[in-house]
Amino acid sequence: MMNLIFKRSIYYALSLLPAGVFAQVILPGTYDYDRFIYDQLKSDSTSAITYQSSIFYGNSEGFTLINPLAQTSFNSAYPRSYNDGPVWKSKGLTQEVHSGVQFKKGVIHFTFHPVAYFSQNSSYRLASVNPDQNPLNYQFGVSRNVDFVQRYGTSSFVKFHPGQSEIAVRFKHFQFAASTQNFTLGPAIKNHIIMGNSASGFPHLTIGTPGKVDLRFKGVSLGAIEANLFYGLLSESNHFDTLSNNNRRYLNGMSLGYEVPYIKGLTVGFQRTLYKDTRYFESADLFSMFYIKDNGNVGDTIFTGNDTFDQLASAFINWKLADKDLRLYFEFARNDFNGSLRRVITEFEHSRAYTLGFEKIFTLNKRDLYLNYEHTFLPRYQSYLYRPTPPFYTHHIATQGYTHDGQILGAGTGPGSVSDFMSLLWLNGDNQTKLSFQRIRFDEDYFIAKVPNNLDKIDRHDVEYTIGLEAVRKRKHFIYGIGGDFSYRFNMYFEKENDQFNFNGKIFARYLIHQ
Repeated sequence: MMNLIFKRSIYYALSLLPAGVFAQVILPGTYDYDRFIYDQLKSDSTSAITYQSSIFYGNSEGFTLINPLAQTSFNSAYPRSYNDGPVWKSKGLTQEVHSGVQFKKGVIHFTFHPVAYFSQNSSYRLASVNPDQNPLNYQFGVSRNVDFVQRYGTSSFVKFHPGQSEIAVRFKHFQFAASTQNFTLGPAIKNHIIMGNSASGFPHLTIGTPGKVDLRFKGVSLGAIEANLFYGLLSESNHFDTLSNNNRRYLNGMSLGYEVPYIKGLTVGFQRTLYKDTRYFESADLFSMFYIKDNGNVGDTIFTGNDTFDQLASAFINWKLADKDLRLYFEFARNDFNGSLRRVITEFEHSRAYTLGFEKIFTLNKRDLYLNYEHTFLPRYQSYLYRPTPPFYTHHIATQGYTHDGQILGAGTGPGSVSDFMSLLWLNGDNQTKLSFQRIRFDEDYFIAKVPNNLDKIDRHDVEYTIGLEAVRKRKHFIYGIGGDFSYRFNMYFEKENDQFNFNGKIFARYLIHQ
C-alpha cells in the first residue's frame, strides 16, 4: 500500500512539471558530449563562440527534473580517467549517479545537478622516482612538481560533488552566475589547452554574455561578440604536500570570441587565465586581467614578466562550413609570461603549445557518419636550453600548478604530452555507435630532460595506444549503452619494456522522465 502511494505521489509531482523544451546538462565523460558536438556541427549556427557551458535552459519556466544517469566503469590495470569532470576512474570499479533539478523564473536561473560516486581505487604499482614527492602524486617533474594525483588514497572511497550546478541572473545579453559547473574554452573537442573537462568544476563567478551577442550599426551587421570574465578558487589535493598555508589558489580569466561578418561560420577568439597563491592576494588582483600590481611593481600582464602570478593564454581560429557539415580549427597557446614585447617578436615559439583538428559529417544511406580528428602538442620549445621555460601547467611559486583537486584544468594528458585522437560516430536516429582511436606520448619534457642519455633511451618513450568502441540505444523511457577502451601502454613510467594492458569498460543508463 505504501509503495502504491509513493508511486502515485511521484506521478502526480511529475504531472505538475511544465511542458515544452526541458532542461539539459551536458555531462563530461558521457555519451551526452558526443551527441552534443554532433548537434553543434549539424546546426546552421551555434550560440557559443569560445566559452562553452555545460548547462542549458529550456523555454519553460518553473521547476524541471533533469533526466538521471547511472554509470558503472571498470579499469583493469591502472587509472584511465579523461574529460569526466568530478568523477575519478581509478583501477577497479567506479559507480556514479547524476541527477538534479532546474528552475527558471524571469531572470533567475538555477540548476542543481550533483554527482555521487564510489571508487574501488584498487592498488597498482605507482611510479616512484622522486623521493621529495608524496608517493601518491605525480613523479615526473622536470624543474618543479605539480599537483597531479596518481592515486587518491590507498583505499576505496565515496565522494559527492555539486557537479554541474549554478545560480545565475540572466538578461538577454548579460549574466552574473555563481557555479561549480565544468566549462570549456576554445574550439577543441578532446584536449582543451586552457580550460577543459578533466578536473572537477571549481567554485567560480562568471560575468559576461550568456552566448554571443549580435553587433549592428545602422542596419549593417558587424558580426557577433562573446565576452566573459570569471573568478575562482582552486584547491590542493590531499596528496601533494603537508603545508596548510598554500592550499588555495586564486584564479581569474577572460574569454573573448568574435564571429566575423560576411564570412559565414568564421570565428576567432582569445582566452587567458592567471592564478596565484591566495597568500599573496591583493584587492588589485581583481583587475589583473588588464593590470597587475605586484609587490609595488606595475607590469603589463601580456608582455612583462611577473613571478607571483602564472598565466596561460591562447588564440584560435575556427571555421565552420555549415553547408558542407565541416569544421576546421586551430588554437595556439602560450604558458607563463613573456618578459618583453621584443622577446615575443623575436621568439614567438617560446613556451608554446597548440591544437589543430577538424570534424566532418558524411551522409551514407540516409544515416550520418561523424568524423573527428585532433592533434594536441604540449612539449616545451627548444628555448628551454637557454632560458627558464616551465613545462605547461607548472609554476615555481604556485607549486601545485594549473590544477584543481589533483587534476589538470587543461588537457588531461598532462604536461609535455602529445595526443592524436580520432573518432567515428555512426548515428541512426537516437541510436549511435562510436569507434575511437587515441595515441598519447606522455611527458616528453621529462623524457628529454631526465631519462639518461644512453643507448636504450630511444626505447623508453612512455606511449599509450587506445582503441574504443561504444554503442548507445534508446528504448521507450531509457537510453542505455555499453563501451570499452582497450589500451596498450609501452614503457610505462619510462621503464624499458614495462608494457601494460588496460581495459576500461562501462555500462550506463539514463531514464527519460519527460517522455
